[in-house]
Amino acid sequence: MPLTVNHTALLEASAIKPEVARAAGVSSITDPRQLPAGAPDYWAATLPAVLYWWVSVIDGRAVPQLAPDVPRMDAAGKTVKYEFPEGHSAPVSRPIPRPRADTVLIVEGTKQHLAAASYADPLVEVLGISGRDGWMREGVPDPGLTIVDGKHVVIMMDADAATNLDVYRSAENLANECQVSGAVSTKYAWVPGGKKSGIDDYLAAQADDTTRVAKLDRLIRDAKSKPAKNKPLAKPIKHQRAQAGSIEASERRILIDVGGDPLATMDAITTRMLESYDADRVFNLGGVLAWRNGHSTQVLDPHVFYDKLQHVAKTVRTDLDPLTGETANVWGDPSVRVLESSLRRAERYSALNGITRTPFMRSDGSVCQEDGYDKVTGTFLALDPTVTWLEVPATPTREQIDYSRRLLIDDWLGDFAFDDAEARANMLALLLTPLTRSMVDKVPLAVLDGLQPQVGKGMIADLLAIMATGEAASLASLPGVEEERRKQLTSMFLDGRELVFFDEAHVLEGDSLAKALTGAVWSDRVLGASKSVEIPNRMTWVAMGNKVELVRDIAERVYRIYIAPKDGYRPQDRSVTSWRYPDIQAWTRAHRPELVRAGLTLARGWFAAGRPAPREDAKTLGGFGQWARIMHGITDFSGQPGFLSGRKAWSSESDFDHQHWTEHFAWLLGTFGAQEFSAGDVVQAMLRDTLNAATPPGLEDTNAKGYSRTLGARYKRAAARSYGGVTLTARGAHDHKNLYRVSLDDYSGFSSTISNWLLTYSEPPYS
Repeated sequence: MPLTVNHTALLEASAIKPEVARAAGVSSITDPRQLPAGAPDYWAATLPAVLYWWVSVIDGRAVPQLAPDVPRMDAAGKTVKYEFPEGHSAPVSRPIPRPRADTVLIVEGTKQHLAAASYADPLVEVLGISGRDGWMREGVPDPGLTIVDGKHVVIMMDADAATNLDVYRSAENLANECQVSGAVSTKYAWVPGGKKSGIDDYLAAQADDTTRVAKLDRLIRDAKSKPAKNKPLAKPIKHQRAQAGSIEASERRILIDVGGDPLATMDAITTRMLESYDADRVFNLGGVLAWRNGHSTQVLDPHVFYDKLQHVAKTVRTDLDPLTGETANVWGDPSVRVLESSLRRAERYSALNGITRTPFMRSDGSVCQEDGYDKVTGTFLALDPTVTWLEVPATPTREQIDYSRRLLIDDWLGDFAFDDAEARANMLALLLTPLTRSMVDKVPLAVLDGLQPQVGKGMIADLLAIMATGEAASLASLPGVEEERRKQLTSMFLDGRELVFFDEAHVLEGDSLAKALTGAVWSDRVLGASKSVEIPNRMTWVAMGNKVELVRDIAERVYRIYIAPKDGYRPQDRSVTSWRYPDIQAWTRAHRPELVRAGLTLARGWFAAGRPAPREDAKTLGGFGQWARIMHGITDFSGQPGFLSGRKAWSSESDFDHQHWTEHFAWLLGTFGAQEFSAGDVVQAMLRDTLNAATPPGLEDTNAKGYSRTLGARYKRAAARSYGGVTLTARGAHDHKNLYRVSLDDYSGFSSTISNWLLTYSEPPYS
């Protein structure tokens, strides 16, 4: 039975090609005699109509579906647009078999799956399900799903997957069944539009067939890891009310009885919070519950937790009405203990490792560009509107890699006076660090070190921040008091910072800063949470200063980007016409997608090439070996050599403590030569040689009480360490005194300080 002209036009208006409709057995029914055998008698009164067929891909079982031109009303007054014979359900069907396809697109809806089949790529096979649960037969998965074995699966529900929890959950369950059936991967294509828009509506709105093919291909190619951006809220539970005016559940709020068993109440609260907020708004942040607000986080205290709960639930108690003696729901609050205990169930929520506003690379080399929570890395990608989908090549060519490197270093940042090749390579590593941050558990502190004030450090920080976040840099000072440093760092971790910029950081010191840089997690006690947290370290660290000094262990936790204008001019003193981009911040905002894509292309190119190891002479960096290997590999592969090449020499020169120890060891060498000495011997020698004696760092006052004992304790910690080519060794107690000796490591590796001391002796006292 052919399609009538009107029905053909109706299908074409839904983006269904006539040839696809014919292949699927779609026909027009204008006479009751044309109805299939076994059709319900009342179907005859609904004609004319379009007849669709759902044919099982496994056993050929065929079930008709009628779509009357004028839908009838059922006994409940509901419009019935599509009808199956009573007692029959539609099997999973495929209108056009494509056995060579490597991707299976499962589409919800009658016209929807036919429209998708009309414009799908030949290597995409379309399966249709009649509704959100049309992939099941009487509660059991349809055996037709076995054809997804070995295929990539993309599930396409209507747009109400974003608003209807039942649709969302059904899509998740379908994906799970596909995985059980052997699917290589499962993702979800999001249909643009509101309410119940289907892919037929979306394709029909396109200008021509070429656009329809391209748009459908893009939706499949850009398939996401979850059915919708946010998980919809549950439908309200209906409750009987004993009196007029009692509490009614709204669309977003369900009733929770808080007057019964405390454990049941806590379970109900936890369930509702998980349904409403988990993996979107509420997360497990280092062992405490935190609320995500955009790209920042806030630890939930009982008051805030209560507020968020009341947005999605109405807490009530059952009480007797004093007038009628009947039971009724009345307002009620959970007890403080119940509320606090519910708040302590952080382990039941999704763990949050970090928040970023830029697409990033995972450890397996894949690029995460899907807005929302990424389960693989525990990262929430809060995509900035300026960064849309980026076409990052899976296997970048040499030309693409060279172009990306030149764009970032030679073009975009080409007007800044980086001192040498190392500064440029280190700058490239800093640009790449936010894009690869999920691949490593810790990264060192990048120091934008200026030869003088106003050489462009702040501008570079702004450009890095705009590329990584879409916003200018938020600058912080580094407190001079250790306790204040600790509190500041804890606050930054709890806020979910992506980037940290310390401005005017001319001296870098502090145990808290050292701990923050080298720890994979940051541990501290949180005010208001009554417990300690262990927050994953996912920040990128930057400090800015002039001729920066490094104190104690900080020297082993930093790398430098040295900015030294050769012409002596400050950036703001240069002519506007001398800059490639006079308003470089505005240019960066406008071209942010290109810059991010360039960085990801470099990282992806290195990964696609098999992650080649760095050169044998490549430098490493203390406890940051993983980060250093990755950055060495990418910068070398990108053609930007010099990474970390001069870091050791700079850190030694800038390490305040290192300089003091070097000078003290030089003085010990000149004073005692190869002889052993005790801390007391050193004190006596200092008193005799007040003009030349160099003390260890922090021990300048030789008259301080207990100085000799303190000096001995410092020697124990400094033993076996080399400063400027000289090493202090300890022999242990002798005659109730600890004895020490200094010796040269070799004759070529000592510093200029040691050399100057040795020049004062015509016959060196060392052995």
